[in-house]
Amino acid sequence: MKEFLLIGITLCLSYEQAWSAFEIENLCPEATALQGTYSALGRDPWAMVFNPAQTVRLSDTQISMVYSRLHPGFGTLRAQSLNAAWTRTLFFTGIGLGFVLVDTNLQYREITGILNLARRFGEEKEVWDFSWGTNLKALSLRRGDPAQPNDPALAPVTFNRFTADAGCHLRIRRGYMGLSVQNMIPASIGLVRSETVPTETRFGVGVEKIPISGKRGFTVSPAAEWVRRGGTLSLRGGVTLHFLDLLSFHGGANSESFSLGLTLNLDTRREQKRNEKYSKDVRKFVPFKLSAGAQYPLQGKERMASPLLGITFVF
Repeated sequence: MKEFLLIGITLCLSYEQAWSAFEIENLCPEATALQGTYSALGRDPWAMVFNPAQTVRLSDTQISMVYSRLHPGFGTLRAQSLNAAWTRTLFFTGIGLGFVLVDTNLQYREITGILNLARRFGEEKEVWDFSWGTNLKALSLRRGDPAQPNDPALAPVTFNRFTADAGCHLRIRRGYMGLSVQNMIPASIGLVRSETVPTETRFGVGVEKIPISGKRGFTVSPAAEWVRRGGTLSLRGGVTLHFLDLLSFHGGANSESFSLGLTLNLDTRREQKRNEKYSKDVRKFVPFKLSAGAQYPLQGKERMASPLLGITFVF
């Protein structure tokens, strides 16, 4: 009886790990604060993860680093995420690199490496333009108890797999539409039986910086996204309030959680345009933004948020 019980538990764990492995919901503060509505209005290097076609829309060269404490109120689990991403736009082509590390105290670790390429057709100043993009991803998952090397269900094991994403992006004036598919190539990480990382389809729409009537320099950017992961479909919405291009507040919600966050933009180049007498030292200042975001579950016993902190440099 104990043997059958052990096999049943192992099968359930294997299924749950495959289902939740390599999720992209908690990679960066801004996307998390917008409840993942990032396939159409991504504004930092992490946009390539939600929709590979967005890399070409990012300005200049950007580097982003993020730290996250995942599920702090989930029992004895101690999980953290360290992420870094780089993007570069040149003419009509965008490229990007990403690294994601998720580590826990329960002998479980995920590592994701990302190589991105995107291409845009049409000028940004025209009424519309279109872009496409793809990610090649290397996935590494390690799990198991080093103290149980002879137990087939608990022995340490590492899976190294490759998969790919693809996406397209359309802009019509201030309106944006994005469609992407993650994990198109099956990546099996099952231990007892074959289980693959679920394919994920995302479709997002949004409008960028709608002026608020009577408020100079105040704009709003609403977005909505449909996500299908495996056989589960979810709908979420998000909105960003921009204040004078200096401070942005983010919020989002779906049926299971709501999220909040803010972004502080520190860019002296705006001041340089207004005052040409700035010193050379100021002109060499690298613009950057600080972001914070958190997601709050609406269901379950644990109601603590999963906070994220990030910094993005623009060169």
